[in-house]
Amino acid sequence: MAAPDAMAGDVYAFTGFSGSSIALYGVQGLIYTPLSGLGETGPVARLWMESSYFDYQTSVRLYRDVGMDVTIHALGTGGAVEAGYQIAGDTYRLAGFLGAVYRDYVLTPVDERSDLNGSTVGVKVVAEGHAYPFDGWGAGGYASYITGVDEYWVQIRPGYRWTSGLAIGIDAALWGGEDYRYARAGLFAQGFEVDLLGMGRIFLGGEAGMLTDTDLDKRSPFGGLNLGFFF
Repeated sequence: MAAPDAMAGDVYAFTGFSGSSIALYGVQGLIYTPLSGLGETGPVARLWMESSYFDYQTSVRLYRDVGMDVTIHALGTGGAVEAGYQIAGDTYRLAGFLGAVYRDYVLTPVDERSDLNGSTVGVKVVAEGHAYPFDGWGAGGYASYITGVDEYWVQIRPGYRWTSGLAIGIDAALWGGEDYRYARAGLFAQGFEVDLLGMGRIFLGGEAGMLTDTDLDKRSPFGGLNLGFFF
């Protein structure tokens, strides 16, 4: 993601979407490094906007005439502000963040017992990084936890990374909360730079594979695309 000639005051804007027949996820964000380049050691600030759609199954009776196997459709929107610090070099990066998160979920039918019901403000803790020490071979990883909705996300991406920043490999992730749990496995590519009519440095990426709702035992192929703009 980081540009080879990054300078202090870098800003990186991006948008991404991942979807399947059982879950959808979208994100937009800004990354700002006030005292260093995007790929250099220093403080980092991030702003996110997120949306998601997924199902989960209740474990309690919601209504007098509704049994225990009710499927809830969850539509979520929200955002986060994060501040952190990264240690980075040519072949590695390690970063930690602490932030505030706002989430609002609409549940159909309404599930008043769920932590997802309504609006929530929580704290987000993030650890992420990558290392490619073996002639371009290595891995990237990400882990986060959000209080209030008890949401976690753990991801690992072993693969190969070129000096340009382009990386390809295997994508594996687990995420969920008290009421829902998902897993996915597939392939990814990220950091492919394109020149689009002289509009600046634009980076493309994507992933594809199989997504599993581990609670409902549902599976579906998934695919995702992301677009980043460095300036």
